[in-house]
Amino acid sequence: MAYGVKSLDWQWDELLQVDRPSQMAEIKRRDTRISAALKLVRCGESSRAARVLTSTELSPPTQETARKLRSKHPSATTKPNLDLPNTSHLIVLSKQLLFKVIRESPHGSGAGPSGWRFEHFKVLIENETIADVLFACSVIAGGSLPHPMSEFLASARLIALSKQNRDIRPIAIGECLRRISAGAICLQKSKGFHSYFWPIQHKVSMKCGSEMLFHCCAISRLLP
Repeated sequence: MAYGVKSLDWQWDELLQVDRPSQMAEIKRRDTRISAALKLVRCGESSRAARVLTSTELSPPTQETARKLRSKHPSATTKPNLDLPNTSHLIVLSKQLLFKVIRESPHGSGAGPSGWRFEHFKVLIENETIADVLFACSVIAGGSLPHPMSEFLASARLIALSKQNRDIRPIAIGECLRRISAGAICLQKSKGFHSYFWPIQHKVSMKCGSEMLFHCCAISRLLP
């Protein structure tokens, strides 16, 4: 009888050993998610912290995941031949508006390919090095960057989230310097954008633009 109990204990230990790697991986994913949520809470981003706790998990870093990402982002066969205006002159962005964009940028946001985050630029403006950041953003706004640099700033870090149907949801994280420059341009040229693009766009220089579109769509469904 003692031999039978010993055999049963050995089998139970073996089963635990088989399932232990998956349990450890699940615990590690849970701890990583909790750590990320706590970091956002400390930055005052409670809503984003809640989304982190309830969001889907990252897809495994496998060749299959890379293949799915490439299938959703096919490379262009030919480069677009656009007749763009000559913007080689330097556009001087407003220092106050650039300050506003950097200070109001979200805390704990993901980094692009360079690894730079919005927090890095907040430190720069606090140390009175805003002149260098302003010059770099003005060069980007003027379109006078060298082609390799402009291609890099236009790139994004691509990650994959798992979906319930075994597919993936690609998430692209762009460069912070480009995002800051675009935000400053939108604020500085908001009136011109509004008059030129109206009624096509409802984002730049439009208060509650998303809500307006939502209610318009809801009302249109009620109309005969």
